[in-house]
Amino acid sequence: MDRLALIPIVISWILMAAHFLRSGHWVWVGICLIAPALLLWKRRWVARGMQVGLLLGAIEWFLTMLEIVGVRRELGMPAGRVGLILGFVTVFTLGSALLFETKGLRKRYGLWRDKDAKTG
Repeated sequence: MDRLALIPIVISWILMAAHFLRSGHWVWVGICLIAPALLLWKRRWVARGMQVGLLLGAIEWFLTMLEIVGVRRELGMPAGRVGLILGFVTVFTLGSALLFETKGLRKRYGLWRDKDAKTG
């Protein structure tokens, strides 16, 4: 079941790769496409690194949303739909980072706390 929790994480990285591809940042595209391969290593540093990367990705999405909505408003164009879509992508990416705090992924990546070991 914990493998299913990895799907939104991989989707988040693919969405970030597409975002950077659109702006021509090829190094970031490569990083975003390679990052999900790290999920194969069941190490604590992988989970924490993924969380940091996804948090930074969510910040990037939020800033992009603010920029696009601002430009569209300046031009007198509707901005609600793009704001809603990018807001959803921001929350989805943040949610993907939080998946590492679920019981299954904490166990998979060695993130168990003392209280977790006692309660099973």
